[in-house]
Amino acid sequence: MKYINCLLAVLLLSSVQSSASHLMGGELSYAYNGSSYVITLHLYRDCSGIALPGSVPITIRSASTGVNFQVTAQQLYLNQVTVPCPGTVTKCQNSSSNVPGIMMGTYKAVVNLPSSPRTDWVFEYNANARTTMMNLAGTSNLHLMATLNNTNGANTSALVVNHGPFYLSTNTTVVPIQVVDVDGDSIVFERIAPKTNATTNVTYATGYSATSPFGGSGTYTINNAAQTMTLQGSNMGNYNLAFLVKEYRNGNLIASYMRDFAVAVLGGNINYSYPLLNSLSSATAYACPGAAGSATLSFTDPVSTDSVYIEQVDTPQLSGWNFNISKTNGKPTGSVTVSWTATSNMNPSTLPYLYIPIKVRDNACPRGYVNYTLLIKNQQCPTDSVWPGDANSDKIANLWDVLAIAVAYNQTGPARPGASINWVPQWATNWSMNYPFSTVNIKHGDCNGNGIINAGDLAAIAANYGLTHPKGGPRSKTSGVPELYFDLAGITLAPGASVSIPIKLGTTADPMNDMYGLGTNVQINGITLGTQATITTATSWIGNSSNTLKFSKNFSTSTIDWAMARTDHKNISGTGTIAMLNFTVPSNAIPGTIVDFIFDDAIMIDKNGNQITAFNTTDTNATIQAVGISVVESMEKGVMIIPNPSGNNAQLKIYAAAKQIMDITITDVAGKTVYKTNIEVNEGDNYIGLPASDLVKGIYAVNASTGRANYTVKWVKL
Repeated sequence: MKYINCLLAVLLLSSVQSSASHLMGGELSYAYNGSSYVITLHLYRDCSGIALPGSVPITIRSASTGVNFQVTAQQLYLNQVTVPCPGTVTKCQNSSSNVPGIMMGTYKAVVNLPSSPRTDWVFEYNANARTTMMNLAGTSNLHLMATLNNTNGANTSALVVNHGPFYLSTNTTVVPIQVVDVDGDSIVFERIAPKTNATTNVTYATGYSATSPFGGSGTYTINNAAQTMTLQGSNMGNYNLAFLVKEYRNGNLIASYMRDFAVAVLGGNINYSYPLLNSLSSATAYACPGAAGSATLSFTDPVSTDSVYIEQVDTPQLSGWNFNISKTNGKPTGSVTVSWTATSNMNPSTLPYLYIPIKVRDNACPRGYVNYTLLIKNQQCPTDSVWPGDANSDKIANLWDVLAIAVAYNQTGPARPGASINWVPQWATNWSMNYPFSTVNIKHGDCNGNGIINAGDLAAIAANYGLTHPKGGPRSKTSGVPELYFDLAGITLAPGASVSIPIKLGTTADPMNDMYGLGTNVQINGITLGTQATITTATSWIGNSSNTLKFSKNFSTSTIDWAMARTDHKNISGTGTIAMLNFTVPSNAIPGTIVDFIFDDAIMIDKNGNQITAFNTTDTNATIQAVGISVVESMEKGVMIIPNPSGNNAQLKIYAAAKQIMDITITDVAGKTVYKTNIEVNEGDNYIGLPASDLVKGIYAVNASTGRANYTVKWVKL
């Protein structure tokens, strides 16, 4: 972002601000804390208007139950979100200043929803205080909403990190809208009209709309994949925009909230640019009790001559945690590394995640920084966990565990933080020795977690007797041993794709030695397969059809018990592929869905039938990818669906070399035509609305043709 003359900025900003009222947008979201929902309301205030109230009412309702009540949200914070030029004082700081500014008030309330889950929870805020906007017909109510379907479980709203109001010039600007979601849901942005109440949109002035809030010559688009907005207004003034943040879980829409915000378009040739996060996935990391971890986020400014500065990193003050920050500033890139050591008594059930706010700027004036967030998810780390009662870590509580306690009787070690005898994985520090009969650390014998193995641990065995657990045990916690794993390298999961995933055992560093056979349950979770998954062994270092016995039992299309063993009474050693997992991704699979690949109850034996325990099983996951867009280019310009994937609002962007009639045809995956029309397009870029709300979820081919050219693009409708 280039420096601009501060006096010019004052004059321009003064010309576009209005004091008709004070609200310039906001958003309403919620977070589940394990028992209640914490509602957060952000309100943006024009500092030329009246002050924000100290508390506001929030309405919670469910039409299906007739529930309708209000809670009071108290103002907790009040911060200026517009950063002026150095040395400049805004109206937010001094009411007599000629320089306008915007404050953000943060309100919170805690609410307990009725115990019966519902599909139609709505959280609402309404105020008759919206600032006058160029693109709206007069002033209007400001109405903010969030929705929740908790029949699929509790939810915390996705966090769109950067705040709302922006100052823009008449040049095109790309604005980051990083989103992080603690629940791992799929997120889709959708441009919408601001609302005056739950069922009524604002009234636009002539020539403006939800997707053209700056008028026909302006730009407002959202890139879901890059998590950016592209904005450009041709005329000075305040403009009202909004988008909806939609959350999908297992293909179902489970939550949404809207962001309503204002943009002040300034005159003059001001080039705004914002440092962009190079890798969105780098903004999520994981922490385990007592363990060290780190994450590095790097940023690049679109303007190669601009520098990137890591302005501020706000690490939380948590007892027992240690954080370290390392920053590298540069032109046009910069980076920050956040490293930490978590306290050994961290309880992920009470501290499931952390947000680390990061402010990044370039040589910026008047907006001085961009907000980003590092999400750290705290987990029990089942690969190191104790299941109380499974003293020998063979995945079941039974008589063998009594014998394991006898073998380790009176051994002592670190007590388990937050110990209980409940049948859940509980993190524990390794003790100083393993059981002599295996590679299992004897900490598992301390079933009650008090730091000593003795008769007191028998109560956990009795309480959990016969229970099994799918993860943990020697196959998921020992270092330096062979690994049974799914090799997803080069595998792309796309709707309708047929895939074959290698199942591998052993690596060059840790080969599998003297093994005779194995059996395991294989699961594909996260999608419902239409046809049966299979396991084939045409290529397997364990053996071939002449010297092996193979067996499989299908429990569902995505769950298989599978075994393979030699028949020649000879052990075998090796590394690499032992089988292939084959299946077809459903054609209606939703891009962004996480698919888990799991080994359960894996066992291995040698030629004498002795159980081999020195190996790991590693579960993994992959994300359904959107179908690649196939575009036929014309004069270096072509067609695209905006956004793609999309909900009930989608546009076909297409470049035409001249004014002409274009035929638009949409077909489904079976080749059936579901929509057809023709439309006159003008020379240059054209934006054509698609009938998204009339079509069911799925994959479509959108074809645009003229007498001289033919364009096709694949579209994922959510």
